[in-house]
Amino acid sequence: MKLIIKNHGGGKTIEAIKLAIKENLYIVAANEKECYRIFSIVQSMGLNINFPITYSELINAFYHKPGIKGFIIDEAERFIEYVVKSDKIKYITLTKENEVHDV
Repeated sequence: MKLIIKNHGGGKTIEAIKLAIKENLYIVAANEKECYRIFSIVQSMGLNINFPITYSELINAFYHKPGIKGFIIDEAERFIEYVVKSDKIKYITLTKENEVHDV
C-alpha cells in the first residue's frame, strides 16, 4: 500500500485521479456527491476514469468482481470513521512503506 500525504488542498485528489488513470483503479469516495465531484474534475481535465464508487459500495462488496485491479481510498480518515461509525478516533498509525509524490 502506498500513501499520498499532502495538506488539505494540496492536490491529493488530482494525484489520485492520475494514479487511477495510469493503473486503471477505482477511486473510493465518501458518498455519491463526492463521486460526482471527483468525476467532474476528471471531465474538466479532459480525461476519463472508472466512475468513482462510495465507501458503502466498497464495504458491501458491490465491486469485488474479476478484473478489478484495485482501489484508491480518498480521505482515508473519513473512511475509517465510516467503517467504525465514530468520529472519536483521535490518532491512527501507519507503516510508511512508500509515499507517492508528484505522479
